Amino acid sequence: MILLRSTFLLSVVLVISFDVLFAFFRPLRFFDVTEFIPLEQNPLVFKLRNFLDNRSYNPQILMLGSSLILFPSTRTDEEMANKPHRYDSWYVRHRISADTVPQYFTKQLVSALQTPVEVCNLGVQGSIVSDQLLILRKALEWGKKPKVVILELAPRSFLDNMHKQIRNTPVFQVLGDFAEAPPLWQDNRLNQEALVTLPGFVSYFYRVKADYRSLICNLVASALNRPMNSWEAQNNIRRAKPVSLVNPEMEWQASTSPLGPKFSDLSMYETIYNPPDPNFFEAEKADCLNLLAQAKKAGVQVIVVDMPISSRNRLLLDKTYQGKYRQFIGYLENDQKVPVVHLSGSPVISDDDFEDSAHLNASGGKKLFAALVGAIQSCVSRQNLVIKP
Repeated sequence: MILLRSTFLLSVVLVISFDVLFAFFRPLRFFDVTEFIPLEQNPLVFKLRNFLDNRSYNPQILMLGSSLILFPSTRTDEEMANKPHRYDSWYVRHRISADTVPQYFTKQLVSALQTPVEVCNLGVQGSIVSDQLLILRKALEWGKKPKVVILELAPRSFLDNMHKQIRNTPVFQVLGDFAEAPPLWQDNRLNQEALVTLPGFVSYFYRVKADYRSLICNLVASALNRPMNSWEAQNNIRRAKPVSLVNPEMEWQASTSPLGPKFSDLSMYETIYNPPDPNFFEAEKADCLNLLAQAKKAGVQVIVVDMPISSRNRLLLDKTYQGKYRQFIGYLENDQKVPVVHLSGSPVISDDDFEDSAHLNASGGKKLFAALVGAIQSCVSRQNLVIKP
């Protein structure tokens, strides 16, 4: 064969085959490494593209929000499965952030509605309202037809000094110009559009690939018991040789105890909230109303969850903007006629229901999902909302 006699062609075939294997097995999921991972493969946002690419997956309920909606979902799932809660960084990033099916909530909802229901949690750590708007818009453009969107809102959704560039968040970087590759074969002939665009997709794929470097770097650091990068070197962190290289759950890193004091994250939220940015606040309000308008146009029922935060976290909020936030939630409920699940400041939720200053634990998650089940049942009975597949 000509292929076997040509070193160049054989090399090209081997490289492409090797890369396809990497793309299929995604070996980075085995490692606690994110510095070199292309954003498209980062577990924080990779699920968004998976969701859009899977055209046959059309869940009736979408959950949009930040880590506030992710943590209680995973914690209640862990408790239902009699699994210990894990707090290590790998688990938070690769499991809590990447999970999309809230099993406990889905089970409660199916039991209450007496009908099969699919729920997809597209919460993204650190995301803001602008991100939720983009996710919903892309979902609708890609032919998704949810019956209900659960929109988690909290003060951080409108006050976040870590996201000054609203249109440059990880969600926007991944979905802003996300386009589907056209089929190569269409109507029994080659698709000319695909032939024109295919080189660009192939070129982009190879430009963002960093699997090889990440994997080799991690293996070498582990084998030599050396730091993985400059940050680890400065903090005298060394990579221990793993028990097994093929272990997607990373048990050797598992930590079933919180990594620090319960309210150790308060300093981070102080930076997030203060000083309040009035322009950011107004921009996020506008995007929230835009999200509601697009959902209404598409016939999607939105349920807003006024998420709770701990009493100590709430004390960090500027009083003026805390009032403005509460006023906006009231506007959504009274003027926009959006169902609101009021959990912020509710006596039902106490500081014991949090695992840190902002994220609900399993007990808090159960209260959250009980309230959500009730809200969805109310929409079904009062508005003739049909959630059957």
